[in-house]
Order: sequence, then structure tokens, then C-alpha cells
Amino acid sequence: MITRTNRIWPIRNIRWHKYFPTLAFTATLIVASFAANSQQSLRIAAVVNDEMVSVLDLQSKTSLIIALSGLPNTAESRRRLTRQVLFSLIEDKLRLQEAKLAEITASKAEMDRSVVEFERQYKLGKGGLPEFLKRNGVERSVVDDQLEADIVWRKLVRSRFRRSVHVSDEEVESIVADLERNRGKPEYLVSEVFLPAATDQAMIEAEKLAGRLIQQIQSGANFAAIARNFSQSITAPAGGNLGWNSASQLGSVVGPVAQRLQPGQISAPIRAEDGVYILLLRKRRIAGETAEAATENTIVKLSQLHLALPPNVSEADAQRNLERARGLVSSATNCTDLDSIGKQNGSPLSGELGTFRIGQLSPRMRSTVEKLPVFQPSNPVRSGDGIIVLMVCDKQVPQIKKRTPEQIRETVRDRLVAERLSLAARRHMRDLRRASFIDVRL
Repeated sequence: MITRTNRIWPIRNIRWHKYFPTLAFTATLIVASFAANSQQSLRIAAVVNDEMVSVLDLQSKTSLIIALSGLPNTAESRRRLTRQVLFSLIEDKLRLQEAKLAEITASKAEMDRSVVEFERQYKLGKGGLPEFLKRNGVERSVVDDQLEADIVWRKLVRSRFRRSVHVSDEEVESIVADLERNRGKPEYLVSEVFLPAATDQAMIEAEKLAGRLIQQIQSGANFAAIARNFSQSITAPAGGNLGWNSASQLGSVVGPVAQRLQPGQISAPIRAEDGVYILLLRKRRIAGETAEAATENTIVKLSQLHLALPPNVSEADAQRNLERARGLVSSATNCTDLDSIGKQNGSPLSGELGTFRIGQLSPRMRSTVEKLPVFQPSNPVRSGDGIIVLMVCDKQVPQIKKRTPEQIRETVRDRLVAERLSLAARRHMRDLRRASFIDVRL
């Protein structure tokens, strides 16, 4: 566990004033200023058993979350985040302390892998963490403590509770049967933030926090980053991603909310028995439609013919250009032909567009190329200040491997185990908070 101390060394047994009176006065001012800054950094935000969380820790962790989440770095943002950031630091202390008592540690290799994963999740680039922290004024120890706490807590929970978690064959078969019954019905791709609450007062606090987080997300904060830093669910490391589920699989509290949301919409705080949820509905589909997944991930290479239109073009002239484009591409049998036609007759925007995954395309472009055969020109369409004709030069459709019944059962079993371990972890943390001395001083 990493600890930090800032020590102010007293000046003793040196009679500066006797030989250098001016220097003695200046030194006094410097020491006083240094002491004030050091005391500010060392102010105690909270005491957790026999360890402290300093104001410097709190400021650094707040800066980290603001940077990772895309929140505005304003005094108001920092004020709103202070309470929940402090609670996360307190829980990290409890995790580290409990792991130390159990003699569970994080190896250097595990820490290195966590740093690599951290850089990948937040798109910092390989080895980009130090520069990111320096740019945002974040102490490296804050990230190290967070990663170490995550590692040792996962190991502790698994070692302490895995043997007591039992999943029967009957439970697995029941869920598999439910999956089969839901085939052809709507499924929802949902991400979540879960804030646990064991008491009525904690529930009120969790709802307030959920409201603040929703405001931040609606103001542009990254939902996945918020989930990683605030959610207490097993989905937190994956940015809150729950995967595809039917309404019944999501449960009687969350399921009906998912049904009412539109793709891209965030829910209001959802009060459940053990805490508060925030949901983001990312997509909706019909269960069993594996063709949709294949289409989303199909790779297409595109070229276009672009005919520029003058400003304020009349509808008659625009229609004539549409017909002209249709005639120009009628002889094109491949993308080389289309590119040649574009160079001779089109604008500089004609030519190769690049390679894309169909799921990345705008709805209008997607509808144009989704079912377009390779080397067949699309119908001319008006787009912005021009007329375009698209052609698919290459298409790579991924192979969707159908899972065997045994693979499906294994996935269901793993999910149930993970959910029960997560519940055990939350209960254990609740017990730790109750049994610990925690003194919040802000």
C-alpha cells in the first residue's frame, strides 16, 4: 500500500539573524509559506481506521474523474463530485486494509496489466498514462491505489466467497428456457450505473448522487467513465455494459424502464430494494436476429461520384443533375470505372471514401449501402450541396458462429456466479463500513 508524507523540517541551532539578518527574515517567510501549502495538502479529509485520506488525495482523484469523464473542470463540478469521490477513496482504503489483513497482495505483473488495461479503456495510448496524469494535475499514487484496490478486492472476494456460491442445474435450465421463450421478442442493449444503499438515509443519498450524475452525463460526461468510477456493480469495469437482455431478464424493476426508453436515452434514478440504478439504453433488437449482428460488423470499402450543385439551385436543375448522374454511372461495372467517371465529370470529392464498419455509417448512408451488391452503383441521391452515387468496392461479412447448448449453459452459469459474488462483495463492504472507524472531516 502506498503512503505519502510531506514533512516540514524545522530550522534549529542555526543563528541566521546574527550573521545574515535579511536572509533570516526571508527564510522565515519562505518556511511559513511552505508550511501553509504543506498543511493544506496534508489536511485530513477523512480517517479510515488508522489511516488518513488527505485533501490532496481528494483533489487528485477529483481531477482524475473529471478528466476521464469529460466533465468541465469547474468549481461547481468539483463541488458536486467531492462527496462521492471521498466515499470512493474511503472504500479503496477499506479494501486495501482488508486485503492486507488477509495477506492478499497485487503483484507487479498484475499492476502492469491493470495500467495497460486502464490506458486501453480510456484511449490514452500505450504508455500514455504518465503524460495524461501530468497534463491533468493528478498524483500517480491515486491511480496506483485505485488499481491496487481493485485487484486485491477481486482476489479477496473470490477466495472468501466463491466456495459458498452455488448455482444449480435447475436454475441454469430455467434461464436457458427463458431465453428460448424470448426468441423473437425485443431485447435491449443496456448500460448501468448501480449505487448501493443499505439504509433509508443511504437510499436518499444514492438518489441525490444519481441525480447529479445524470445531470453530468446529460451535459456531456462519458457514461462508461462514470460507470467505471462510481458504479458498484460487476459491470463497472466494462463501463456498465449489461449486454443484450430481454425485459424479464433485466428484472421487475429495471426491465419496464428499459422498455420505455428510446435508444440513446438515459433513465431517471431507479430505486430498487438494494440501491439506485441509472440506465442507458444503447440499442434495441429482436432476440435471435443474428443477421443484425453480422450486418452491424460488416466491413465495406466505398467509392463515390459527387456532382457539385450551385448555391440556391432550382428543383428543376437539381432533378436534371440527378438524371445526369444516373446516366454517367450506368456504364460503371467496378470502382475503377466509377473513379474514372468521377475524375472526368465529378467534383474533387469524387473517388475512394475509405473502409467502414456498417454500424459506423450515418443512417442515410447505411440505408443506401446496406443491401447494395458489390460494384453496383446506388441510385443517385441529393446530399448537402451535391448529388452522390455510392458504390461498394469490397464487402467482408463476419461469420457468426452459433453457440452450442452447452456453451449457452456455461455462459448462464458464469453470469449467475458473477452476480452472486458481486452481491457478496457489496454485503461484505457494508459490513466493513459498519465495523470500521470512519471519520469524515469535510
